[in-house]
Amino acid sequence: MGVYWMGEAADFPMCLENSRALAMVGEPRQAIGVLTPKVAAMADYPRDVVLTQAYLAEAHAAAGDADQAASYVAQASAGLAAGVQSPRAAAVLAGIPTGA
Repeated sequence: MGVYWMGEAADFPMCLENSRALAMVGEPRQAIGVLTPKVAAMADYPRDVVLTQAYLAEAHAAAGDADQAASYVAQASAGLAAGVQSPRAAAVLAGIPTGA
């Protein structure tokens, strides 16, 4: 994914949003496959980690993986509670059913 003139770091936001779109159009497992390795790759960028965790929670919930969704909700929520500022992540988490 991405455009040829952008490096990997610049490509990350596009990859993140493209993966979320996959989940939203009924391909959550594909989104999970793309997003999961991004969490570790973005360790130096806490806001990106929290947002990726929120998107993974959303994708797992869409895929019917309630335990994994809950795990990512907890991880992203912990990041927000620790002071990471991400209104987008907070909005995504708020939209995930509490049963997930």
